[in-house]
Amino acid sequence: MDLRRRRRVPAAHLLAAALCVGLALALLVREAHAGLALAAGGIGLLAVFFAPSRVPLLAVALVLAGIWWGSARLEALDSSVLEQEKMRWTADFLSGTDQYKQRYAQNIALVKQAMPTQIIFDSPDTRSPHVQ
Repeated sequence: MDLRRRRRVPAAHLLAAALCVGLALALLVREAHAGLALAAGGIGLLAVFFAPSRVPLLAVALVLAGIWWGSARLEALDSSVLEQEKMRWTADFLSGTDQYKQRYAQNIALVKQAMPTQIIFDSPDTRSPHVQ
């Protein structure tokens, strides 16, 4: 293998990887401030005017945009009603109380409200005959 012969990574691949890195970093950083999005947009606009360093500047802008976007989505998931109900149901189940059955019924009702009617399947209240 000749080390002097270098292979160039296509710019589209580098930019896609930069966005993926930004989304992954959102798990660690969790910064969904508007300033981060503005900084990403500013660096992206700056890249338009500096042709020699366009791809690296766009990569930095996409990393910042990925961090902002991923953090915003994680915050939305954290504040989800279904997530809060799932956590309460899990706590009841782990504590050994009988309230988990009531929480389970409430969760099923919430899911049925959130889902379109054509994909809801009602399960019977009893177990199947082959399960003893």
